[in-house]
Amino acid sequence: MFTQYSDRQRIAKMILGTKTVDPIIILPATDSMRKRIERKFQKKKTTGSVTRVSICDQSVSICSTGIGAPSTEIIVNGLIAGGAKQILRFDVCGGLVDDLNVGDMFIARRAYAFDGVSQLYVDSPEIEACAALWRRFTDFLTRSKFSRQTVRSGTIATVDFFFAQTLEHHLTWRNVAEAVDMETAAIYALCQAAGVEALSVMIVSDVKSKKQDPFLNGGFDFMGMRKGLNNLIDLISPFIETISENKPPETVPES
Repeated sequence: MFTQYSDRQRIAKMILGTKTVDPIIILPATDSMRKRIERKFQKKKTTGSVTRVSICDQSVSICSTGIGAPSTEIIVNGLIAGGAKQILRFDVCGGLVDDLNVGDMFIARRAYAFDGVSQLYVDSPEIEACAALWRRFTDFLTRSKFSRQTVRSGTIATVDFFFAQTLEHHLTWRNVAEAVDMETAAIYALCQAAGVEALSVMIVSDVKSKKQDPFLNGGFDFMGMRKGLNNLIDLISPFIETISENKPPETVPES
């Protein structure tokens, strides 16, 4: 069945259901976030687990990793085999420090790996985002209407468990990071090893130290989180327009 494919195409086909993907990848973790992003595009085509949309007359692939570093390792390896060159993660994270609030945007300048995948690909637990993508994204924010969004850039801790997280874990992790998720370090490690650019931008979904937790707090600010997610999704296309033709960021008109 796969005899006509190269080794890399075979990997991509078996993992993703398509032998090639676009150079630019939008990579949410969950299917629910993927569907929210896809709803922004009228024209789209899905092959296997990859949906292609058009941004600035360029095809861009959307694919979700699933939650956690092990699932992320499989999907990202498939994407790299299929031809991915720039991977942009847009999803949610937890806040570890008290000056973060639900709905704030967090840009992962680097990741600190507490997971079991990342250090199989790189030597250090501290893994940098692509510096060029980080600079372009932060510049884009300052020039656009999204500059009104509360934004923090820093280190994210990537861990292997979710419901077992306690306040004590968060207090320990914030010795090295300001936010926490379950995928970014693995994305950065895999991409660094393969020479692929990567950046993770997230909306804060909980801050346990301030008892802002959607699973425990009946007074949780769902409106703030929804607003943050909507802002994040709204900026995806205009940001990708700035990199799809390697042009400088432009001011986004007020809506």
